[in-house]
Amino acid sequence: MTEIDLGIPGITEVTELERATAYTTYRVRDAGSGQYVLVKIMHAGSRPPSVVARFNSEQDVLVELASHPNLVSVFGHGVTAGGEQFDVTEIPGPTTAADRFATTPPMTGPEVLRLGVRTAGALESAHRGGVLHGDLRAANIVLGENGEPGVADVGLATLIGSSVATADEPSDLEHASPEQLEGQYLTPASDQYSLAATLYRLLAGEAAFVRPTDTSVVPVIKRIATEAPPDLKPKGVPAAVADVVHKALSKNPGDRYASMQAFGRALQQAEVALGLPMTDLTVMTPATQLPTVWEVPAPTPVAARAPAAGAPPAKGPSPSGPPSGGPPAPAAGSKSRTPLFVGIGVAVVVVLVGALLLTRGGDDKKKASASSSVTTTTAKRRASSSSSATSDSATDIVPAGFSIASESFDHGAVEVFVPSDWADVFPVQLDNGEPRLRVAPSVDDFIDGTFTHPGVQIDVFGVETNGLNNPDNFDALLDNFISQPPENDGVAGGPAVDACATGGRGNYPADLGTTSDGRFSGRFERLNACRGAGSLVIIFATPADKSFILQIVMQTVTADDEAAVPVVVGSVLVGDFP
Repeated sequence: MTEIDLGIPGITEVTELERATAYTTYRVRDAGSGQYVLVKIMHAGSRPPSVVARFNSEQDVLVELASHPNLVSVFGHGVTAGGEQFDVTEIPGPTTAADRFATTPPMTGPEVLRLGVRTAGALESAHRGGVLHGDLRAANIVLGENGEPGVADVGLATLIGSSVATADEPSDLEHASPEQLEGQYLTPASDQYSLAATLYRLLAGEAAFVRPTDTSVVPVIKRIATEAPPDLKPKGVPAAVADVVHKALSKNPGDRYASMQAFGRALQQAEVALGLPMTDLTVMTPATQLPTVWEVPAPTPVAARAPAAGAPPAKGPSPSGPPSGGPPAPAAGSKSRTPLFVGIGVAVVVVLVGALLLTRGGDDKKKASASSSVTTTTAKRRASSSSSATSDSATDIVPAGFSIASESFDHGAVEVFVPSDWADVFPVQLDNGEPRLRVAPSVDDFIDGTFTHPGVQIDVFGVETNGLNNPDNFDALLDNFISQPPENDGVAGGPAVDACATGGRGNYPADLGTTSDGRFSGRFERLNACRGAGSLVIIFATPADKSFILQIVMQTVTADDEAAVPVVVGSVLVGDFP
């Protein structure tokens, strides 16, 4: 038999597996390593050079993410001798989420939740590099022998387009978001919708907008554009799960979760609410951060600010998910392999708010409270809170792996859940008696300005005593804080606006995938890769009566730190504040 010549050096034993309109898939053997891999040769025609360059850059990002346990590994990409683009990936398992639609028994609810969380982590990782899937369907979520999902074909839509464009079967639109059908730019929220549509079908046993009697795509398009999906709860799906999926299927992208990670966190919370083990959400941040072309609708108008001096102009909005600084710890069971190279040759004005935060510093250690405490407990939390900040949320019970840090000051008391290994608690009573609480594995390391150690700092300050005439102008508070140098009580190692890359703003607590035990609401900003290391979440919020301002600054370095953010920032209580 004559060997098939793909025009790619360094491969043998070429077998054609599938021929589609957009690409042809081959199973080949890499001559150097002896490993069998897949080669997809794209039938992209004459694409503009900018599109080809974008595809190549995105594939480079995916090569960086090859070890992610829930991404089908991309080993490389290149151009055949005939001038066609191709990529090289691992050979995934033969079963897909689409196959499970028809199998008996169907996937259980816990299995569907696990698939959702793990897939969300994979897509969040791609989004952090500036890469969208663009055509996520049940058919390209593959399942390993242990049921572990792997997302395939990420970024191929950049070059070959979406299957929606040529859909003539109703089922081809199961995953299509309203904005995709309208021809709008796709965003991470579009991938989120497509994942939610897959979870919906696995939970309900039928698609949200496709009916068995449909004979054309016209009624499907109309339903996607104008109708709400049938409620999952009458189909036996618990409300804790149904509400999460329905939110991710919102018509308006801005009404969905703020990021794929936030969607995954919400699915994790549903697991906890149902008494199920919480599935790990593996998020990796590639070193390469591509400029994005998607526009992420903000829940509320965002105050603009100028880029830091010397920073390059923005090339597009940031991804809706914030990168975390530093490499995450490898997940249990993560893939470890040497990438293959199969003949492959492979780039505002700050709003100041009076004297706020300029006079609240000083020598913290001289003002430190004499007492500090960390309590590990599974009992109900104490009822200390402001008059408008009572606690009745599900996080009243200390989650596994967390402890309570609590302190009393001349003006008020502060309590927060922290990871159990954050045993260094440093309370600071400022000159006017207002509280500051720092908790970290090592507080000295946390505030040394290197951004290489995790921790959290909580400040509570009065509105009148700090000269605030508009306490709910949270964006102005954020702008002011991130622009301050350390000597003016800004972030150690800052100003943060110069030391870090912006990761976007959102509403606290909802857009962080959590609730507030103290019933606080406000705004937050993500700042990433601060001096090339950790990331920050900065929150300004108030209770309903706006009697004081709560400021939370949490620094994360590892994936475990990032996973703790919703618990920590959502658990803060303030009591007995004047």
